[in-house]
Amino acid sequence: MEKIFERESRISPNLDGATLRRILERLATVARATSDGLGPITQQQIRTAYIQVCDSEPDEQANLLLQRLPGLGVYRDEDDSRTFVDIELAEVCRARDVTDFIMDPYTSLHNEGWKGSMALATSFVGQTASTRVCRNLRDERRFVSSMIDAAFRATDTHPELGALRADLAAITVEIAYPPAVETIIDGELFENYTLGPPPGKINLSNLRFPDPTLNPTGTFLR
Repeated sequence: MEKIFERESRISPNLDGATLRRILERLATVARATSDGLGPITQQQIRTAYIQVCDSEPDEQANLLLQRLPGLGVYRDEDDSRTFVDIELAEVCRARDVTDFIMDPYTSLHNEGWKGSMALATSFVGQTASTRVCRNLRDERRFVSSMIDAAFRATDTHPELGALRADLAAITVEIAYPPAVETIIDGELFENYTLGPPPGKINLSNLRFPDPTLNPTGTFLR
């Protein structure tokens, strides 16, 4: 992805590859509000993601780049909407907004663009995304496991962030960290994923699922 966005950024000296990638990552969070997590994504949403990341309106060159962001294909010609072409790519991109929240939850909560996009998410971030988040955290020198507790606490007064709490629960299980904060995960869908205890004796009793529901493709941890 870094090489792809380095190539794309050569079209415009005003947009580097990291910024273009960040725009696509925000759009992946926006797409979590759709039924399949891929789209459709409207032109207004693409423009809004640019403004959120760049704090400015896109100029003519930026608009050209936004029309051909790697990883997005045409959803409907009539309204020029877009969709992610691959679920694994979308999940890798989704991982950034979740990683940023864990590293600095209160900055994320004060970012209206991040909060508005995350609040509309309708399901768990996904297996590939949670694995990517864990890798991102391992690469962060500042990360310590207790940051997960701070992230859980930060969601206490934000009931609209239920999908994010589900993300945090899966990440906690994957890194085998016993959370010190009791958190209720209620009514969130873990699609194509089985959330279960990791190997070894890890106390996960603070992850509460008051109304666990089974479905054909995923299960809740009791």
